[in-house]
Amino acid sequence: MVDVENILEKLFGDSARARLLSIFVANPQEVFETKDLSTRVGMQAASFRSELKSLEDIGFIRRAFKYIPIEDTKGKIKKEKAEGYMLAKDFPYLKEVTQLFSSHTPLVRERLLVGIKGSGKVNLLVIAGALIGNTRDQVDMFIVGDAFKKQKIEALLKRVEYEIGQEIVYALMSTKEFNYRFGLFDRFLKNLFDNPHEVLVDKIGVPETKNSAVSQMRNMKSSGSDLESEYGPSSESVWDHIGLESEKKEPEPLSKED
Repeated sequence: MVDVENILEKLFGDSARARLLSIFVANPQEVFETKDLSTRVGMQAASFRSELKSLEDIGFIRRAFKYIPIEDTKGKIKKEKAEGYMLAKDFPYLKEVTQLFSSHTPLVRERLLVGIKGSGKVNLLVIAGALIGNTRDQVDMFIVGDAFKKQKIEALLKRVEYEIGQEIVYALMSTKEFNYRFGLFDRFLKNLFDNPHEVLVDKIGVPETKNSAVSQMRNMKSSGSDLESEYGPSSESVWDHIGLESEKKEPEPLSKED
């Protein structure tokens, strides 16, 4: 497997410098304060200031401002102006640099496959959105299994977030619930597999087998076949029937703050 992290470190001379570039590329609309950036990158103050100056001198980043909501002593929210840096949209080689740093998939795949071991009985692991260089639709990672060790999963995701410079939104689902929801042509699952994704672990039979099942169920429903006789009540009423906590809502994506 190609070690993307090592390649970037050799190309740019320093892994911290590569992370700094990656953070700006992954968050083109965001203004970063220097204190926050130095913490995320893990560089010493003198080296960090030198790197920022170099990137500003070549036009890769520019100074910018943002307003941060601050609560005063009377409980009122005020906006405080903060100075920082953001990606310069007019950098002449932005497209090329973006393409290089958007190729996170090999590094992410390696991190997740190694780190997910011991995190529970994982039967399905799907990555999408930010983890494959795309815009997030619902979640960046979806795990199906049982006996999850949530703290270990979150620790793994923090390491990956550190590498790619973006927050990861994920969702967990038990194997039983996954099979049940899939049998009901669940919208969350349909959107996940209809959009760009990559299956890293599959002990269930997704996507080929399951996509065939989805097509069959769609045909059965449109032709007026009796789905209830085979799968139970229709998807419009089944949530009330079984008393799921979600109560007709989509599964709630989890992020590192949860």
